[in-house]
Amino acid sequence: MTLSAVIWGCAAIAVLGIAGCSHGVAPPRAASSLPSASPAHDKNRPASLVMPDVRGRFWFDVARQLQAWGWSGSLLKGSDVHGSGYAPGQIVTQDPEPGERIAMNGMITLQFAGSD
Repeated sequence: MTLSAVIWGCAAIAVLGIAGCSHGVAPPRAASSLPSASPAHDKNRPASLVMPDVRGRFWFDVARQLQAWGWSGSLLKGSDVHGSGYAPGQIVTQDPEPGERIAMNGMITLQFAGSD
C-alpha cells in the first residue's frame, strides 16, 4: 500500500486505524509504522526534505503535506502524551526535529496527545 492509498480521507484512515485527522479520528494506536511506499524513480525528485514543525497539527494534515513533497517513508507512533495541553490526536513531539533533513523514505517518529 502506498502512502497515497493511506490518505484517501478520514473515513479510510479511521478504518485502517493508522492515523489521526482533524475530524476527531484517533491517531495510530500501536507503535507500528505505516507501510513504506516504493519511491518513484524520478531523477528530478529530491533525495531529502527539511522536516517542518508539525507539533500541534493532526497527522492527516501533515501526511498530505509530506506526501505532496514526495515523502514515502514510515511513521512510528510513540506512546501517547497525557497532560500536554494539546487536544487529543494532536502531535506533541516529533523526531526528526523541525529544520532537520530527512530522507524521502526516512522514518518519522511522532507522539500524540492522549485523552486526559
